[in-house]
Amino acid sequence: ISDHARQPCWAPDSKRIVWLPQEYKKWNVVDYYSNGLMFYDVSTKKSTPHPISDKIRHLYNPSFSSNGKWIAATVHAGMGFNHAILLIEANGSKIINLGISGCRPCLKPNGNQITWGSGDHTIEVADIDLDSNNPKVGKRRLIIRDKVNKIYHSEWSPEGKYITFSRGPNGKGDPSKPSTYQGACEMVGVFARGWNIFSVSTTNSKEIDFETASPGKDYYQVSKDGLSYKEADWLHQTK
Repeated sequence: ISDHARQPCWAPDSKRIVWLPQEYKKWNVVDYYSNGLMFYDVSTKKSTPHPISDKIRHLYNPSFSSNGKWIAATVHAGMGFNHAILLIEANGSKIINLGISGCRPCLKPNGNQITWGSGDHTIEVADIDLDSNNPKVGKRRLIIRDKVNKIYHSEWSPEGKYITFSRGPNGKGDPSKPSTYQGACEMVGVFARGWNIFSVSTTNSKEIDFETASPGKDYYQVSKDGLSYKEADWLHQTK
């Protein structure tokens, strides 16, 4: 698709892939190291720019809405924003600042909800009307807290009943590991010892606090050995 592309994301119809052109050819571990927004057409095998790609800079973590109307992403030091979670009209020019703190949004694949990391130690799930021309984040449905460890990279299951996320201690990486860099431990490309993947139901509780939560009941630990697990993705099971 591209020699210098970052963070691909499938459109809901599986006919297109959103990807972010790297800001410069030399790779950088910084997550917002991007400039523009592109669509790759699976049938034609060609990439075309988003209608306002020339105005888009420093996005990361794109996520397509289930109706194909919006792309959610974080922007950092770009497009007139210091740091914000945005909705970008997939086939138009509208940009909406959702007005929520944090980063790395993920839109529910079969409905009108959003999950995102509202801080280093919190993940939230809330309603959002993605059929509207001016979506706003509504009622909070779930908040996950961990006062000790960082929690990042929330991701919906295909049917929207669960989310996975990465969890582990603070750190700056281990540059002795091959192909890794120093930086915030939640960033891809930084080795994060002690980080594992966890899963929770989005329907059983309104709040999960790791200080009091019970394993197996309130959450499930997917990986066990802490070898820097981040950004889990779900596989759609076929019959």
